[in-house]
Formats: sequence, structure tokens, C-alpha cells
Amino acid sequence: MEALIWVALGGAFGAVARYYFYKFLPKPLDFPLATFTVNAIASFVLGFVLGLFEYQRGLPDQFKLAVATGFCGALSTFSTFVADDYFLLMDGNWLMAAIYTAVSIVVGIALVKAGDQFAYLLLNGRGGMP
Repeated sequence: MEALIWVALGGAFGAVARYYFYKFLPKPLDFPLATFTVNAIASFVLGFVLGLFEYQRGLPDQFKLAVATGFCGALSTFSTFVADDYFLLMDGNWLMAAIYTAVSIVVGIALVKAGDQFAYLLLNGRGGMP
């Protein structure tokens, strides 16, 4: 139960940070700067925290739960995706990293489209997409 409290606490800060990035960052030339920024920040912070735990013993697990899982998870799940890819690459599993990346992107886009179509059908009956 204590772990959930730390994750929730970090997640609250990550969610608020994400909101402010989306609220205040401009959208130059239709480039999703806020999404890019939160993904970049979360990727760096996650790598930093994971590095701290790899190279420095004795750090409290609550810190990792709050920052890596809670804050980074709420700020951006992209950071976890990239970290998974990184560890595959570091293990020398280049083929699996390539497959994981390609499948994640293709399936992700397909599921966004499927969710969009489902919402349209739910709200507008069984007609096709406009």
C-alpha cells in the first residue's frame, strides 16, 4: 500500500507538469512541442533515476517509485517505451529492439485510429467515418 502512495504522489506532480507544458508551450508550425518536450524530459529523468539506482546503492525505493514510476509515468509513457528499447539495445538485442519499436509505433497508430472510429460509431451510429 505504501508503494501506491509514492507512485500516486509522483504521478500527481507529473500530471500537473504535463498540464502546464500543454497549456503554456506554443505550437510552432503545428509541431507538437509540448508532447516532444514532456517526452524528452521524462526520458532524461527516467534515465537519470535508473542510472542512480544502477550506480549508487542504498537509495530509497520510495524515490524510484515516486520519480521513475509516478512522475515520469504521468508526465509521459514514452520515457518507459524508450527505456525498454535502450535496455534491449544494451543487452545486444538489436533485432528485438527494432521489432519492438516498429510494432509499438504501428500498433499504437492503428489503435488510435481504431479508438477514434469506435468513438465516432458510438456517437454517430453505424455510419462510416467522414
